[in-house]
Amino acid sequence: MYPQEDRDKALWRLEKFLEIREQLKQNPTFQSILERTYPDSRDGFTDEYAREKVSWLEYGPNNKEWVEREEMRWLDDATRCLGEIQQKKLFDAQCLWRAGQLEIPEVRTSKDFSFWENNIMQCPFISEINENDIEMYTQYLQSFNVEFLERFIMPWQDYDGIKISQDSETAIRPFPEWYDFHNGRTGAAMYMNLPDVKGEKERYYIKLWMEENKRKREENPELYVSKVDPRPYLSNQDGNINYFVNTFDTDEMKDLYRKYKGISETSNHVEGLQERIRILSRSSETPAIPTTTTIAETIELQVHKVKVAEIVNTLPPAFEQYKLDKEMGLFHELEKDKYGDWHYNAILRGRELAGESRDFDY
Repeated sequence: MYPQEDRDKALWRLEKFLEIREQLKQNPTFQSILERTYPDSRDGFTDEYAREKVSWLEYGPNNKEWVEREEMRWLDDATRCLGEIQQKKLFDAQCLWRAGQLEIPEVRTSKDFSFWENNIMQCPFISEINENDIEMYTQYLQSFNVEFLERFIMPWQDYDGIKISQDSETAIRPFPEWYDFHNGRTGAAMYMNLPDVKGEKERYYIKLWMEENKRKREENPELYVSKVDPRPYLSNQDGNINYFVNTFDTDEMKDLYRKYKGISETSNHVEGLQERIRILSRSSETPAIPTTTTIAETIELQVHKVKVAEIVNTLPPAFEQYKLDKEMGLFHELEKDKYGDWHYNAILRGRELAGESRDFDY
């Protein structure tokens, strides 16, 4: 796709997203359903539903052909790799911030690193991706321990969990292989040995806040009857999307949705086998089967090699698309933080209880 086509398609997606989101906000049926769900989940679900509908409109009519275009899959994977490059920069910044060695205006508490993790491509206080980043990540892709093939589902900014996993083979979560590779090339592992000054202070403030709340509940139990909203939290899981589509959307949109979803859940296993066959068909190499491995293990190894080669080839165009998006300012709206307020309020109150000023200057 040429640059002008990239711009046109990106602008179309953004305009269509904003249009659909506004339609949803004005749709009385849609809003009446939302009223039966947890308030803090509504905006996020509305945004995600609008993005889904843009995808149905864009790909639904020709989804079969689109699925077969493997280069789109590699571009998606390569774009995710760009995000992983930025996650390491953010984690290093978090270590420095926690040690009191880096001031970041966009960060008030450690909770804000989770916010920027979810909006990593728009994080304003880490350096933009450059040629050196691409070169190092390409070397990582070609290393033995690359783990991008199975999407890294653990949080990238899980400071406590990652620090524990660094020195423990029995930790609940693994240490990110990309972080390990990067540290080995840059010496950035030293950041993880810095003291967690701000984290310790936050835990102290939150402890004071919790103790105060406990005293209040014990002194006036009648005032602390649970006020938890009983309505269900609305997530963007397929079951919820399916319910909304069939409840209020048009027959045309229902048809596009079905086409976009493509293969049914019952055929996922077959689809997985077909995917491996498609990937292997892209390689001219005939895999040898070592006597120490099974045929299934050999196939997986060969699939791994092909995937690495494909994404290494796709990383440069993904990088060019990233630079174009930065130039045009074409990124999603920042994802809202649904759970940060209690953390901020707890720390502010804890500072008051500690005889300190009610601010984040700690």
